Amino acid sequence: IVDCPPQLDINSINTELKDIENLRHPNLCFIREVVRVDENQVGVFMDDHQGSFLKFSMLQLRENADVFHHAVVQLCKGVDYLHQSGLCHWDIRPETILVSKDQGKFHVAFVDVGLSFYFDLKKLPDLRDSLYHNPAKYMSPEIIMGRGADCRSDLYSLGIVLFETATGANPFDAPTTAGVISAQLNKNAPQAKEINSNVSEETNALILRLLAKESAFRPASASEVAREIASYIFNPSIPPRTGGI
Repeated sequence: IVDCPPQLDINSINTELKDIENLRHPNLCFIREVVRVDENQVGVFMDDHQGSFLKFSMLQLRENADVFHHAVVQLCKGVDYLHQSGLCHWDIRPETILVSKDQGKFHVAFVDVGLSFYFDLKKLPDLRDSLYHNPAKYMSPEIIMGRGADCRSDLYSLGIVLFETATGANPFDAPTTAGVISAQLNKNAPQAKEINSNVSEETNALILRLLAKESAFRPASASEVAREIASYIFNPSIPPRTGGI
């Protein structure tokens, strides 16, 4: 159950959700139906995925390079499937990623997938409101400015999640929402390897590319990121990297 404005058109949402009812992916938890609970709340029914939010597993992922890399590849595969299906997420953050563990293997999945088409950039609320303090820490500059958002906006948000998972810190954190927005628009991200010396040169460089302020300078697709990260996973036929995650 989540809060929502009274004017939210539930019937239109459910009609649109029928257009994606056949989409399935192991790393995506699609919204399937929204029902009105009362004037200010709705119930959201999603695919069944067990787990806890990413913020509770960051330390475990950070301490094991292979676990970190495999988790990132899963995230990228989910994002790529979404993009290939003509959708964007536009709300990627630790609170929209579930992590579970089965027989020693980690599994990750995005939740709240399928409603990005209701994200009207021309009708954004006042992002300076304290309600948006945490979401703003993961928003791309183009979403904050209300123009030019596309699938590469998800890659920017993914880069922030990777930075935070690798270092334990958000690169654009500030005490107020206005401070976060100012940092997102005007501040370059620090280098992850300067916060966590176990971050490899390759991962550090990839994160910096993902966090480019101009979307044209980010990787072209999530599949490109997945291929690069997959190449980091130990392979005796490939020369060793600089070590670390």
